[in-house]
Amino acid sequence: MQELISLNSLKKSKHTKSEKSANEVNKIRKCLHIQKDLIKGILNFYTKSDNKLLKYYEPKKLSSELSIKHVPNPFIQVSTSPYLSSKLTISSKIGGLEKTQEVKKSQKPVKNIKKNSASIFKNRTRLSSSHLELKIIRLQKPFDMWKYNNKINLDSKIFVIKGKYPDLRAALIKRGWIENTNHESIFYDLKWSRSARVPGNINDWQVFNHFPRNLQLTAKWNLCKNLNKQILKPGGKSSLYFFPRCFKLNDRGFQRFNEYFKINYATSMIKEAVNDIGKYHYEKVAASIQISKKWIEKLKFGIDEEEYDIILNNDWRILSTMDFRTIGSYYAKCYKDENLQEAIIETNMDLRVYDPQYYINGSKNIWIIKPGRKSRGRDISIHTCIRDIYNYTNSSDLCVVQKYIENPLLINSKKFDIRQWVLVSNSDPLTIWIFKECYLRFTINDYTLSELSNIFAHLTNNTISKKSKEFHNSEIQGCMWNLRTFKEYLICEFEYDVWNSRIFPDIKHIVKRSLISVGNLGRKNSFELFGYDLMVDNNLNTWLIEINSSPAMDYSTSITENLVKIVMEDIVKVIVDYGIDSNADTGNFELIYTGKVRKKCSD
Repeated sequence: MQELISLNSLKKSKHTKSEKSANEVNKIRKCLHIQKDLIKGILNFYTKSDNKLLKYYEPKKLSSELSIKHVPNPFIQVSTSPYLSSKLTISSKIGGLEKTQEVKKSQKPVKNIKKNSASIFKNRTRLSSSHLELKIIRLQKPFDMWKYNNKINLDSKIFVIKGKYPDLRAALIKRGWIENTNHESIFYDLKWSRSARVPGNINDWQVFNHFPRNLQLTAKWNLCKNLNKQILKPGGKSSLYFFPRCFKLNDRGFQRFNEYFKINYATSMIKEAVNDIGKYHYEKVAASIQISKKWIEKLKFGIDEEEYDIILNNDWRILSTMDFRTIGSYYAKCYKDENLQEAIIETNMDLRVYDPQYYINGSKNIWIIKPGRKSRGRDISIHTCIRDIYNYTNSSDLCVVQKYIENPLLINSKKFDIRQWVLVSNSDPLTIWIFKECYLRFTINDYTLSELSNIFAHLTNNTISKKSKEFHNSEIQGCMWNLRTFKEYLICEFEYDVWNSRIFPDIKHIVKRSLISVGNLGRKNSFELFGYDLMVDNNLNTWLIEINSSPAMDYSTSITENLVKIVMEDIVKVIVDYGIDSNADTGNFELIYTGKVRKKCSD
């Protein structure tokens, strides 16, 4: 009886094993089809066309191995083996991150399945060490998709240049960057544009060659406004020591200019009367002394920039009238018991001591008018009559009027200015670099104050000089000098190194003071190249004339050609090689300031 029970149990056990094997074979077949469909779905999901990739995928009916041929797509990587593992690993690469998803499946042999249970268990052992891994780089960023569609490696850097900057382009390409020739494209790592307006669709990580608040420096009326705020600062920090008086000619600005024009008219009369007291009527000289004394008191104790309150209507009537019959003798009575000549000399000495702009003001009361939205010397005009200034600027309130420097340093009897390049690589902290080289621009004609309408004697812009018939026959070739020639001239003329001991330190000071005056320029990943225009007077003091955004970088002469190549290479070195936050020395750019500035500034 016991043997019969054992035999039945053995039969039942064999029958159970046989059923289990058959069920397991069916499960393996179903699971194999599921995995095959899953792979198809994944490939279809990450490609634009099913047929394009599926032609490389040739599944066979339960063949001895699953074959996936090479897919010519840099963003899909497939590794295969004869068997499927219990885990199907899918790696999706997004940017620099990898997300791994595991799909658990029953272990199944790929070979033809035999009914023999022993072969099934043997194949199952082989399956445990086999696997298939499908690695897909998933393109979720539009920039990555743009690179893929243009057959560009994901790690490549892209730049856009709007304008003619061949040296900048060459410097970036040399570093492996690729140019996007569509100037309006949003796909770039770095963009260089002549337009100072920051694109509205720019991302925080994209680098742009302008700051949002650059107009606070480069728009003439804004520069005037910001530097006028520094007039009351003590000592050398006052803008009066490096920026000629300037006024925006709107209603309020013209009122202030009108009063200062009259004050300067009176002080100019004093300067001329020192040498020739008989040049002016006795009453006019006496009135000028009284007005100048009031002005000296203002200079001593600080100027109320809102109102000067010095010139009265009767004062201006006396100064400006040509009808000596109505001029009277109101002020002359004050000096009836004094020597008028001594009063003139004493007043002139006080003006020289207390007025930082005594020398550049001269004795002609000359003013230069600049349209706020124009560059390259267009529509600039020079006047000495306030009525002419009013008529010239009546159609626009965006003009500025600035005191003309009447005592410029002359070389070969010609006026010149200095173009100095300045790079701001960061706004917070404010990081300022100055190019160690510069160049001089000369007028075509000799300097003279008797012909104020002759732009070729007063304006140094290269675009204006080229319009002269005498340009190609100019005594100074191309109307330009490089720094080396200028240094040699200064040493020969003054017998010491004027550039390194006086002029260049003054330029650095002017650059720092002007940039600090506007506060934070805004936007972290911006930088900017500014073109500073400066003049030197015959006392070797340096004066800021204006600041230019997107300064011309064309090859106007051989001097500028050599300098532009160096400038562009070093800008790329600072911004790309070192990074915006770096303070590494480039050799040609000198770091002159890095520090915090006030973040809030009224525009």
